[in-house]
Amino acid sequence: PDQNSSEHFVKLCKKYNMHFISIDMDPECSNNVKNVCIKYNFTDYEIYTMKGEDFLKSYTNKIDFIYLDAFDFWHDHHTKKRYESYKKYMNCTITNELCHKMHLECCEHLIKNNLLNKNSIICLDDILDINANRGKGVLSVPYLLKNDMKCLIWKGNGMIFMPSNM
Repeated sequence: PDQNSSEHFVKLCKKYNMHFISIDMDPECSNNVKNVCIKYNFTDYEIYTMKGEDFLKSYTNKIDFIYLDAFDFWHDHHTKKRYESYKKYMNCTITNELCHKMHLECCEHLIKNNLLNKNSIICLDDILDINANRGKGVLSVPYLLKNDMKCLIWKGNGMIFMPSNM
């Protein structure tokens, strides 16, 4: 609820000696993550200011855990600053169509390029109902289910997937 997932992930990665990669299209958000890493004296991180789907296109390592919380779906509660950020850094506005496309693109890339291992976890944020008919997962959730991923849980608008073969 406090909109600061990166801080939780930084603390988790530090506790379990894991490498952390953050990707955000907004330089202010990237800088905020860097400051969180500094705050917790955490040094095993990479921060990129770019679109997540562009990052994944060039990434070839296996991914143990990925949290997809990029590209907002449309609702009338976004701040003016948020809308301006999309226009400035992505040359677009917030739409459900672009949101759904981006999340599908990331999930397709994970599957088609074999970036997951048998214990990988995919967490999708802002899945507003159990059937993923609203929010960010409208296209990505059905794609994952059709590609041997199983939903372990839907809770608090987040949905967790793992490969079915585990």
